[in-house]
Amino acid sequence: MRAPGRSALVLLLAASALAQSTPTRGPAITGRGPATGGHGPAAASVLTAKVSFTPAQVASVAFDGDTIGQADGTEVLTWVNVGSGGAALNATATTGQAAKYYNAVVNGHAVLRYTLTPSQVATTADIPMTDRVSILVVANFANTTQNYPILAEAGATAGNTELRMNSTAMRPQWLFRGTTGIVSPTALNAAEWHVIEGVYNLTAGAVYVDGSQMITQTNPPIDPGVPRTLTIGHRGPYQFVGDLAYVVAVTTDLADADRQSLEGFLAWRFGLQGLLPAGHPYKASPP
Repeated sequence: MRAPGRSALVLLLAASALAQSTPTRGPAITGRGPATGGHGPAAASVLTAKVSFTPAQVASVAFDGDTIGQADGTEVLTWVNVGSGGAALNATATTGQAAKYYNAVVNGHAVLRYTLTPSQVATTADIPMTDRVSILVVANFANTTQNYPILAEAGATAGNTELRMNSTAMRPQWLFRGTTGIVSPTALNAAEWHVIEGVYNLTAGAVYVDGSQMITQTNPPIDPGVPRTLTIGHRGPYQFVGDLAYVVAVTTDLADADRQSLEGFLAWRFGLQGLLPAGHPYKASPP
């Protein structure tokens, strides 16, 4: 038999080498699609998009002005809860005593505007209080003449946990229980947007403004934890006058990391990130 020529021999050797060097296709991995031809098993790792933080991750009650979506200047009779407590904790108001809706007021977002006395909105059911609550609001005061303007409180009578301003001094005040509470030493100005916070974790209570701690108290009086409604904007003769864009109520201990996530979320949403203090974990980017 005649031996193969030189050209045929080269082709045979090349084919043999290719057969030896080509990897065997590996099996597909469930949920990852087919195996990659010629490159062994399909990759087991994939890049996962970052899940954006939302207040519902830590708060049973949260109200967002953007969820209202009605005509400017009309009364808001229902404010939908976007917290983890769901629709059972929606807030409602009475015709003639309700705040009004205005779109695209702060950083493109909507607000509830309080102008009348009385005007308020309150949850239709008790919030799931145990023995603590923290309240955060994004607010703009129309004037500095209102006496003890109420931002929000757990309850509708004196003696409940309440976030408000101290007299007409425009200093945020946080009442833990009854008349006991703390007052920020720093006053705010009218016509300015701020994230205002009252934090109550049994072992300590504090007031924060735009992520900066203004004052704290250790071992504050313990709230009995009786479930009660969350009332926003009014109590008795005390009326908030201005705009509210977002309200959050956390009815468990508010860990520092969760508080900072809320601060970062609210600050970036409403264009207030420049007010966050240096060193805040979300000063440069949102959570």
